[in-house]
Amino acid sequence: MRFFSLNLIPYEDRSLCFLDSVPEETRDVRYKMSQGYEMGVAYPSDARVYMSEEYPGFKLASFVGNAQSLLIMSAQVKAVIERFGVPRVEYLPLAIYNHKRKLASSDYFIINPLGTLDCLHLKKSVIKYDGTDVVAVKQMVLDARKVANPPGLFRVKEAPNTYVFSEHLVAELVDIKPTNFYLHELAVSE
Repeated sequence: MRFFSLNLIPYEDRSLCFLDSVPEETRDVRYKMSQGYEMGVAYPSDARVYMSEEYPGFKLASFVGNAQSLLIMSAQVKAVIERFGVPRVEYLPLAIYNHKRKLASSDYFIINPLGTLDCLHLKKSVIKYDGTDVVAVKQMVLDARKVANPPGLFRVKEAPNTYVFSEHLVAELVDIKPTNFYLHELAVSE
């Protein structure tokens, strides 16, 4: 099976919206959404985020690039992922406001896959450690045995802000032609 990671900071088209903040009420716990921890009641029902003057793009795409390592996806992408049946995931509604602080869209979600998957081939991946702590994963190589029966979307244990899509989920997503959706194929080793 093939696997792909999503480029979280695509800035190919400067006319597209790029966000650099999170909903104000989540500022102190934003790490939960980028690391795979459950937000639960800590997430506000009326969450909103504002486009930044630093990034003048205003067009909304299927995936909204952001500086917070979040999966900010359109309702259409969310529906495909829901239908695909990814286990253990939160769909956190998000309203995006433009530079003039007017509602641009309320049809977006932060998709928060919960937990991580032990999936790397540690000897073939290039990992930087500080003692026993992982500082960075410079090159990911998935272990075929560890990804023999994975969910369609998951986070990597050593790099939880990396989102991996299975080829089967990608095939479903291709049907809706998502925009601003740049994938990189990951190596898989025995």
